[in-house]
Amino acid sequence: MVFTDTGKDKIAQICKQLRKETLDPAEAEAAKIIEQAEEKASAIVNGARKEAERIIATARGEIEKEREVLTSSLKLACKKSLSYLKQEIGTKIFSQELDKKVQEHLSKEDLVAKAIEVIFDAISKEGFEGSIEVALPKGVSDKAVLAALTQEVKAKIGQASVVVGDFKGGAAVKLVNERLTVDLSDESVQSLMQKFLSGAFHKFIFEE
Repeated sequence: MVFTDTGKDKIAQICKQLRKETLDPAEAEAAKIIEQAEEKASAIVNGARKEAERIIATARGEIEKEREVLTSSLKLACKKSLSYLKQEIGTKIFSQELDKKVQEHLSKEDLVAKAIEVIFDAISKEGFEGSIEVALPKGVSDKAVLAALTQEVKAKIGQASVVVGDFKGGAAVKLVNERLTVDLSDESVQSLMQKFLSGAFHKFIFEE
């Protein structure tokens, strides 16, 4: 079959018309679909990125909170441990050693006698009179203590009753009529010394 020029033109027009009515709309639709798909993909990627950033930010926040809690717990534990250590050192080292030294010195007969003399001197200055009871520490020779006293105090002690006190060093004198006891026992002296020296001891040890 032979197509004339006029026939060719008709075919070209038909093809052009078919392309215009079918292929061009299809290509446009395909381009639109691709564009929409790309937009959706971009939205999905952006959403995923934002969600990932949110999850990471949340995780970091939780980690920071846990770190703060852990740090606070560690600080509190260190503070409690240091406080316990101070207490243990104060009780087991300072107090026990001080008690040992005070008891060791105040269990010597000459120092027991000296404690009694100091008490009687104070009583005399205050003008107290009446029945007196002298308490000596356990395990100390009353004869050795009396021998170490001055004659004046010996005379006063001669009129007093001498008993064994519930302590291991020092002495205590009870004014029966006044219901008053002047206590220079090792326990009393140790407590008094600890009150005045513990602060200096802690400052020396812990540099506070």
